[in-house]
Amino acid sequence: MRGCAGWAIAGVVLYYCVPRRRNIARINLRLCFPQMSDRERDALILAHCKFFARSFLDRFVLWYQPIERIREMVQIEDAHYFEAHAGKEPMILLAPHFLGMDAGGSRLSIDHTMFTMFANQKNKVFNEEMRKGRARFSGAIVLSRQDGLRGAIRKLREGVPFYFLPDMDLRARDSVFVPFFRREGGDGDVGGASGADDPREGGALRDADDRHGLSHASIRPGMVIRATIWRRPRGR
Repeated sequence: MRGCAGWAIAGVVLYYCVPRRRNIARINLRLCFPQMSDRERDALILAHCKFFARSFLDRFVLWYQPIERIREMVQIEDAHYFEAHAGKEPMILLAPHFLGMDAGGSRLSIDHTMFTMFANQKNKVFNEEMRKGRARFSGAIVLSRQDGLRGAIRKLREGVPFYFLPDMDLRARDSVFVPFFRREGGDGDVGGASGADDPREGGALRDADDRHGLSHASIRPGMVIRATIWRRPRGR
C-alpha cells in the first residue's frame, strides 16, 4: 500500500471493523467535548483511524528501511533543547501517545543512545519485532514494563536519556487522578516515580505532512524533565 490512498483505505476499514474501540472513542469525546455534534465526533474518530493506519505502516519504514530513508521521512525541529541535556544529566523525554511515538524515538535514536520501556504484547512475533525495531540504532535499550522500574532507574543514573511512552496502565495504586477536560482521569506520576523536578524544554511530537509524506519530530518547551534519582540510604 503506497501513498495517501493506501493508509486512508486501511483507516476506513479499521473504523468500521473495530466497533468496540469506536464506541469507546465516542464516549470519551462526548465526555470531553459535549459541545460537538455526533457527526463531528465521528469525523474526528475516522480521521484518527486513518492516521493510526498510517502510523502502523510507518513502522515498517522505521524498523526495516535504511537510515537515509528515516532521516528523510522524519525531520527534527529545535533539537538543541534535547541536545543541551542529553548524556549530561538524568533526563526523561516525554513522548506522545501514540501515533508519533515510534517516529520520534527512532529518529532521535539514530544520533543518540537512548532507552525506552514498553508493555509486552500478546503476539510474541510482533512483540519481538517491535523490541528489535525500537532497539535498532545507537545501542538503544528496550526494557519491559513487566520487569519493573529498577532497570530504568539504573539507566537514568548512567545518564542515558529515557524516551518515555506515557501510554501505560499503572492501575489505581501507581496513578494520579487529575481533572482532564472537566473529567477526572488517571495518569502515571512520572515526576513522583523518578523524583523528577525542574520542568525543562522538549518533547517529541508528530505533525504529519500528508502532501509530502513527512513527519516532524518537534522538540517543544515543557516536555523534557531533569530526573533527580533518589538514593536509598544504606542500612534501610
